[in-house]
Amino acid sequence: MIGRLIALLAYVVFALTSAGFAQDRDEEPVKLMRRLHQAYEAMARGDAGARLEHEQLLVAIPAALANAERRLWREPQNARAVISYVLSGGEPKALRDLLAAGLIPEQFRRLAEGAVAYAEGREHEAASRLLDIEARTLDPELSGAVALVQGVISTRTAPEKAIRFFDQARLLAPGTVVEEAALRREMLLLTAGSDIDKLKLLLQRYIQQYPRSYYADTFWQQLAKEIANSEVLSARISEVTEPLQQLDERKQQQFFSVLAEEAITRNKFPLAGVAAKHATALAIVGSREERRARILQAAALVITEEFDQAASDLGAISAGDLDHDAKVLRNAALSVARQIRRMPDHVMASRDPSAERSSSERARQLSSIGQQSMEWAREVLAKVDAMIQEDMK
Repeated sequence: MIGRLIALLAYVVFALTSAGFAQDRDEEPVKLMRRLHQAYEAMARGDAGARLEHEQLLVAIPAALANAERRLWREPQNARAVISYVLSGGEPKALRDLLAAGLIPEQFRRLAEGAVAYAEGREHEAASRLLDIEARTLDPELSGAVALVQGVISTRTAPEKAIRFFDQARLLAPGTVVEEAALRREMLLLTAGSDIDKLKLLLQRYIQQYPRSYYADTFWQQLAKEIANSEVLSARISEVTEPLQQLDERKQQQFFSVLAEEAITRNKFPLAGVAAKHATALAIVGSREERRARILQAAALVITEEFDQAASDLGAISAGDLDHDAKVLRNAALSVARQIRRMPDHVMASRDPSAERSSSERARQLSSIGQQSMEWAREVLAKVDAMIQEDMK
C-alpha cells in the first residue's frame, strides 16, 4: 500500500513538473524573459525562494526558444527579449541559431551578434560590435543590460571607461539587478584609485538598496581583498568602511575577518590589527568567529615589537576549542612568534651556516597549514629572515 502511494506521489510530481515545463515552452519569449528578470530582481532583494524559480527557468528557456514558432521572431519585443537573455548570462545557442536562420530583424542584428560573442567569450569581437552602441537610445529592457556589458568588456583594457559605462547602467536601470551588478563591479574598480568619496557613496547606495542580495556575501569578500591590496584605502580604512556600519553585525564581522586575513598575506600588519580588532568586537562572545578573530588579532602583532604579547595571547587560546583552520592559524603564528623571541641567540648561532635553517626547511615545517594560512605564513617567515639578515650585518 505504501509503495503504491509513493509511486502515485512520484507520478503527480512528475506530471505537475512536466506540465509546468510544457507551459514554459508554449510561452512567448518576451514573457519568459520577464519571468526570468523578475527572478533576478527577487534574488537581488534577497528573496531565498527566487533561486529555485531562477534555476527552473534557466532549464526551461533554451528549449522554449528552440521550439518557438518562427512567426514570433518577427515581433521586435521577442528579438529584444532573447538578446537581453543572452546579455544576462543565458545560453547563446538559441540566438546563434536565430541569427544563422535570418530570423532576427536587421535592426537588432549587430547587437545580437555582439551578445553571442560576449556570451561565448570572444571579447575582441564583442567589443567591436557593442562598444560603439549608445545604450541610452535603446529600448528600456535592453539599455541597462547593454551598458552593463559594455562596462564588463572594458574593465580589463580601459577601467576608467568601464566606470563610465557602469555609471550609465545604474542610471538607466535603477532599482534592478542591472544596477546591483553595476554597483558591485564599479566599486571594485574604484578600489584601484583614490576617489574615496564616490566609493563611499556607492557603498551607501548598495547597502540601502541591496543589503540582502544573493550576490552580496561574495561581493563583501572581494571588496575586502581589494581594499587590503590598495595602499590608499588601507591608509584610510576607518573612513572607507564607515558605510559598513549600516550592515548587520554578522556581515560586518565576516568582512573584517576577511580583511584581516588578506592584510596579513600582504604584510600590512597595522591594517590587519585594526580589522581583526573590529572582527573580534563584532563576534559573539565564545563563538568560533570570535576565537578566529582573536587569533588574527594576535597574528597581526607577531612581526611588531609586541610579539611577546602576541605569543601570550595565542598561548591563552586553547587549541582544543578550535576548528582545524583556526588551529593551524594559531599554531603557525605562535611558532613564528617564538622564533622571533629567540632571534638574538639564533642570529649568533647563524654565523655557523650549519646552524641556520633555510626558508625552504621552515616552509616544509608549515606544510600542514591550509592554503590561506600557508600564504601569510610564508610572508611572515620572509620578514623574519629579512630581520635576521639585517641583524647579522
